[in-house]
Amino acid sequence: MMAPAARQIVAETKFRPLKKEMQAVFSRIGRALAADVIPEAETVAQFTRLARLMTRYPGFGDPAYPALIAACEQLEAAVAAGRQEAVVKAVEAIGRQRQDCHQAHRTRA
Repeated sequence: MMAPAARQIVAETKFRPLKKEMQAVFSRIGRALAADVIPEAETVAQFTRLARLMTRYPGFGDPAYPALIAACEQLEAAVAAGRQEAVVKAVEAIGRQRQDCHQAHRTRA
C-alpha cells in the first residue's frame, strides 16, 4: 500500500509531464556518455527518483516496472563505482525497456 505522502506526490504529478522530465534527464545521461563521461550521480539519482514515481501509476506498463527499477539501481551502482562499461550497459537496458514498453502501449491505443 502506498503511503499518504506518496499518494499526494502521485496525485500532484501528471503523468505526461513526468515522462517528459524523465526523457530530459535520460537525454542528459546519454549526452554525458556520448562525451565519454560518466553521468553525474545526482542526475542518475534524479532519473531513478522519477522512475520510482512513474511506477506508482497503475496501467502504464506495470509488468515492466520491476525491471526498470532494477536497471536504475544497476545504473546508480555503476556510476558510484565509476564503471563506465556497466553504466553504458545499464543505460542501454533502460533504453530497450523504454522502447519495448512504449511500443506495447502505443499499439493498444
